[in-house]
Parts: sequence; C-alpha cells; structure tokens
Amino acid sequence: MNYYVRERHIISGNYFIGGHSYKENPDRVGLKDYEAYEAVSLMYQCKIVDRKAIDVTIGTGLGVMNHAINGDIIWRDLVFPVRCAFNFNLSKHFGAGLAGGFYVMPDYPVLAYHLGPKISYLLK
Repeated sequence: MNYYVRERHIISGNYFIGGHSYKENPDRVGLKDYEAYEAVSLMYQCKIVDRKAIDVTIGTGLGVMNHAINGDIIWRDLVFPVRCAFNFNLSKHFGAGLAGGFYVMPDYPVLAYHLGPKISYLLK
C-alpha cells in the first residue's frame, strides 16, 4: 500500500516473501531443505520518473525479517530494505509493475536479492 505524502514522496507498507530449496547433505537421496524469508517493512520512496501512465520509484526503509528453515523460524532481525520499482498506473488507485532490490542487515551486509512483479494500492 502506498500513501502519497506529496506528489513525488511516498510512504509505503510492504510485505515480502521468498525462498529456495537446497541440499545440505548431497548423500541424502530425494530430501531437500527449504529456506524461506518473510519481511514486513515501512519505506520512504521518491518518484524519479513521473508520467501519467508510468513511474519509477526508489526507496529505503525499516523492517523486520523472519528466516525459516523447513518451517522452523531460525532468526528474526531488523532489516533495511532498498528497492527500485517500475510501475504502470492501471487506474487512480491501482498499479502494477516490476520491483527489485535487496535487504541490508545490521550484522550481515546484504541478503534477499529480489526481482519480480508487484501490485500496489494507491492512497492519494
């Protein structure tokens, strides 16, 4: 959800999920471990391109990330999301596009690189 503070300045609430499978022990037949990430964040974004049909935003913020292996939460920590997004304005209140970025942690430099589709609800 995006809230327009001013024409080019946005406060947004974000929810991110992602994960991947891997084999910790190659000798195990057929069994894979699954690592999952889940983050909730509040971000400040600025429009660097602002057209009627499209816009491009960059932003950063503050959030909390859960990291789980095979469904068990291993750690929960503070994260700082960094994101760039390309948006198509579908209507006055809805947008869709492509977002990419990463998360910075206080004790680990960068993790959870991501690129994928996004859907936004716009409050103006």
